[in-house]
Amino acid sequence: MLSLTAIHVNANDNNVRFMVSWSPGGGVDSITRIIAAEIENRSSIKVLIENRVGANGSIGAAHVAKSKLDQNYFMIEQTTLLLNHWLQKDFIVYNPLTDIVPIAHIAEQHLVLAVPQNSPFNSYEDLIRSAKENPSKVSFGHAGTGNISNIIMSMIASRERVSFNEITYKSALDALKDLAGGHIDATIGNATAMSVYSSTGKVKVLSKFSPQGPDNVPLSKVNHKVDLLLFVPTLNANTETTKTVKKLIVEILKSEDVRRRIAVTGQTVSSSNEDQIKNTVQSNLDAWKKAGIY
Repeated sequence: MLSLTAIHVNANDNNVRFMVSWSPGGGVDSITRIIAAEIENRSSIKVLIENRVGANGSIGAAHVAKSKLDQNYFMIEQTTLLLNHWLQKDFIVYNPLTDIVPIAHIAEQHLVLAVPQNSPFNSYEDLIRSAKENPSKVSFGHAGTGNISNIIMSMIASRERVSFNEITYKSALDALKDLAGGHIDATIGNATAMSVYSSTGKVKVLSKFSPQGPDNVPLSKVNHKVDLLLFVPTLNANTETTKTVKKLIVEILKSEDVRRRIAVTGQTVSSSNEDQIKNTVQSNLDAWKKAGIY
């Protein structure tokens, strides 16, 4: 289902489009809307935001990859999108490694591992111990193959040599709702979204996964950082519109007020030059390959 939100859209050449391939209200959606509003405040550019949800971002990304040059599409997306080249190779209609290109590093996401409030697990070690004693019995909810919650779960399983009963949901929010209802044993999700449920006593957080490293969790060798990059269709990479928007975003992310508002969504602003972006992408791919994700 397509959800379309326009922010002061005019029918002129200054229109740009930001694709959000995740549910409204989530981390990617929130940061996109903050940046889109700032672009309009600082320029004559008018921004149209589209939500096309599904297939670990591939539905929205495919639309961006196949868009016309003058549609001026941009997309803030997790680096996990690149995994679709392997994980969805049998039905994917674009190549995330060649049809789209990252042009800016936007932020890093904060994630937490949580269980229902009445769960017998009170620590990460409790969860792993049960998974070892009861192979494939501990249920772990995630938002589909290639989603960051699925990736981290797979990396934990590989490192700890355990197996989980994987429960797939349409979105991370759906998994969180079922977690709060006690229908699954664990999930990993955005720290801010999870705090809404933990503050009301519906779930308890076992571990924090931040860009700086794990908090009291023996996972120092597991890359669980989530990078958000700004992608454009490869054909649009060097257009004047792309250069202008990129320059605007770089300035926007320097604002302390913007950085504070983004932090509230459970994400930390980041910035990188072109070489650093390439290194970020490659280090993510290397870590996922080492963990057997692809």
